[in-house]
Amino acid sequence: MSDDRFDVVVHHGGIFVQNRGLHYMNGEKSTWSCDPDRWSYFEVVNAIKEIGYVNIKGMWYAIERMLHLLSDDNGVINMVNVVRHYGEVHLFVVHGVDEAEIVDGVNEEEVGNNVDEKFYTSVMNQLLLKRLGKWILRLEKMTFRVHMRFMKCRLRFVKSGSW
Repeated sequence: MSDDRFDVVVHHGGIFVQNRGLHYMNGEKSTWSCDPDRWSYFEVVNAIKEIGYVNIKGMWYAIERMLHLLSDDNGVINMVNVVRHYGEVHLFVVHGVDEAEIVDGVNEEEVGNNVDEKFYTSVMNQLLLKRLGKWILRLEKMTFRVHMRFMKCRLRFVKSGSW
């Protein structure tokens, strides 16, 4: 067994939100001290399940602000190489809802008032930006078509000599 353990900073319980870059929000952070001799894809999956996430949607690790999908042992080996170069590696876990927790005696109005306003605004802004992006793309396509029609008309005038 190797004595040179390495740290993996695990971000879990949150979601990725696109807001001036990709951010992992409303999650928790844990640091694992890992043995490189036992580090494998299935060890990572089992460790994620042990902290309570059974329905894993995806795992990504970061290299210089770039996310890479962790889907096999090749990714795990790459994570070890990242640790050798940077000292630690960050792992981001995205999961589905596993089981609903039913809580008795909770006032619905009280729960409704505790919604994190910044998070809600961020998600709504993300949806609006997505729609705005689609409209901008449509506008660019329309502008391109108008420009092309103008160029065709101009070409006709130049060829006819009446320009």
